[in-house]
Amino acid sequence: MSIKFPSKKIIAATFSKRALQYYDKAFIQHKINSLMLEILKQYDNKNLQWLDAGCGIGFLGGKIKEKKIGIKLFQTDIAFNSLKHIKTNKNLCTQADLENIPYKDSVFNGIVCSSVFQWIPDINKALKEIYRIMKNNGVLIFSVFIDGSFSQIFYVRKLFNLPYNIFLPKLDEFNAILKECGFSNIKVKSFCEDYYFKNAFELLKYFSSIGSTAVYGKRLNRKELNEFCNTYEKHFSLSLGIPLTIKFAIGKADKIE
Repeated sequence: MSIKFPSKKIIAATFSKRALQYYDKAFIQHKINSLMLEILKQYDNKNLQWLDAGCGIGFLGGKIKEKKIGIKLFQTDIAFNSLKHIKTNKNLCTQADLENIPYKDSVFNGIVCSSVFQWIPDINKALKEIYRIMKNNGVLIFSVFIDGSFSQIFYVRKLFNLPYNIFLPKLDEFNAILKECGFSNIKVKSFCEDYYFKNAFELLKYFSSIGSTAVYGKRLNRKELNEFCNTYEKHFSLSLGIPLTIKFAIGKADKIE
C-alpha cells in the first residue's frame, strides 16, 4: 500500500482544530514524552539552547519546566493554533514546518522531536534541516512510530482500498536515514504496546480527538464509516476490547563534525 501524505495545509488545520483536546486525550504521547524526558534530564544546563521541533501545544515544554530541567527551550510547530495554547514563553515560539526551519546554521545545542516524523513527506530533508541548525556536538532526542504500528487500522484501510497516510519506517531504515543525514552515535530502544477500546468507533474517535485524522483524498461517509468499524471489529475483536498496536522507538543521535 502506497503512502499518500495529506497536504501540509490539511495537517496544520487538522491539528489546529483539535489543539484544545490534545493534552487530555493523547495518552500514548504522554507515555512517549515521559520516556523522552528521562533522556533529556541528562542535559540539565541553563546555558544550553534547545528546540522542540514539532511541539504541538507545548506539552513537552511544560513538563521540562515542571521537572525544572534547566535549558532555554525554543518551540516550533506547523499548526499555528497549537502554538497559541503554549503556556511557556511564547516569544520563543515560531510557526514552521520541519522541511524548512527558519533558523540560522548551528544555533541549538540540542533538538527534541516527539512523534512528528510520521507526517513528513521528505524525512531526509527534515533531518538535514535539524542537523543544519544544531551546533557541533549537539544532540537530537527523538521518538518515532515504526513499522507495525497501527497494524490493525492499516489492515482495514487496505481492505477499503485506502492508502497509508503516514510514514512508518522499519527501525533499521530510520537508523540508516539518520546516518545518511550526518548523525552518529545513534542509540535507540523500541517499544510495543497494545491499547484497547470499547469499540472501533471509540478507537477512531480517539484518533480524531488528537488531530490524527488528516488524510489524503476523500473521507468516508457515515455509511462507509460504519462498515469500516464493523470490519475492524469482525477481524480484531478480543475479550479485552478492540485492540490498537503501537510500536515506537525512543532514541538519541549526535552531530559530530
